[in-house]
Amino acid sequence: MKVKARMQKMAALIEFVVSAVLAVFFHMALHEQAVALTVFGVGLLLSLATWLLREDINEIREKLLEEYREFHELPDAMRRIEDPECLKKAREIIARITRNMSLLQRGFIPMDETEFMMEATKAADAAQQTLRSVNPLTPGWDTRGVIIKYYQANRRALERGVKVTRTFVMRRDQLAEAEVQKLLRTHHMDGIEVKVAYRDELPAGEEVGWAKDCSYNFGVFDNKIVVDVSAPVPYYGVKTTQRAELVRYLRMLDLVDHASHGVALRDDEIVQI
Repeated sequence: MKVKARMQKMAALIEFVVSAVLAVFFHMALHEQAVALTVFGVGLLLSLATWLLREDINEIREKLLEEYREFHELPDAMRRIEDPECLKKAREIIARITRNMSLLQRGFIPMDETEFMMEATKAADAAQQTLRSVNPLTPGWDTRGVIIKYYQANRRALERGVKVTRTFVMRRDQLAEAEVQKLLRTHHMDGIEVKVAYRDELPAGEEVGWAKDCSYNFGVFDNKIVVDVSAPVPYYGVKTTQRAELVRYLRMLDLVDHASHGVALRDDEIVQI
């Protein structure tokens, strides 16, 4: 095999040498200068053409081998699994990979919680015009490190002149709770436009239509990047920049905004207006 490969690499040189020898033979032995030049020229062109053709064939061969390995390596590995429990686990992994591949095909990048919060923070730091988000009343806005860093990025965006709007999804009775008041008051006093949306006024997640599978926990940055806390296990959330998905999330923002209520600070208390 090594000799064959070496001969294939030297084929162009061999063809060139053969054409040169024939040209010399016609010139020196037969004294046919025109024929010698023709043979040499044709041989040179044939050597170049066959060399280029071999390069293309080798490149195509490598690509085909790579694709073959890519698409057959996994089935081959599955066939070598004999233990029933291991085979069951392998099938679960394949099903998870299939779900993730469908996300990637749509332009969604699945991420764990740390990756998700880092991407959200990075997007907030890069925002230049708007930051619009819908969030549930998740505990930890003032205690969890990753959320605090994200909120600090929101404040830096405000300092740059970015319009930051956050709609909190909650039950009606939660507005009066002390922790909720503290959270909303902090956002309001920092300059974030705060709104509240009550769950009984929003479509349920199982309803058919725009709200189906809606997490009510996503953000849109400059109408260019979306991060959403919605992904198959073991992931926490996804990010996308695909235009079709951006349009869908912008529509969801508008529909949530239509059902939301503004708030105001009166006597050190956040009230609905």
